[in-house]
Amino acid sequence: MKSKPRTSALDRIPSVAAATNVLRDSSGNLSTVRVARVFGVNPILMARWLGRRAQVNLEYFERVARLLTVLSEPEFRRWLRTANSELDMDTPRDWLERRRWQEIADLVEDMLTGTPT
Repeated sequence: MKSKPRTSALDRIPSVAAATNVLRDSSGNLSTVRVARVFGVNPILMARWLGRRAQVNLEYFERVARLLTVLSEPEFRRWLRTANSELDMDTPRDWLERRRWQEIADLVEDMLTGTPT
């Protein structure tokens, strides 16, 4: 796994950053429990996915959660569980479980910008 997600043009858009504030605790850090809730995953399973580098790895999930700029939380969770032709008919959650985090983050960026990478 790379040390951090690739940078994106979306990083500089305040409304995109604001859409993922729900993932942060009162100190501003990404919260495993909050990310797990938004993604509809048990926090213990989320912690297992993240491993020892939880805070860095949570950044991938924050990038995926940027879909919250255009989807409600229930719609976002439904998207995570829906087969996707861009993912060989796997679900985004399948790819998250396989730690294909950058690919899912790239897919979300493509979806939001309309520009394939």
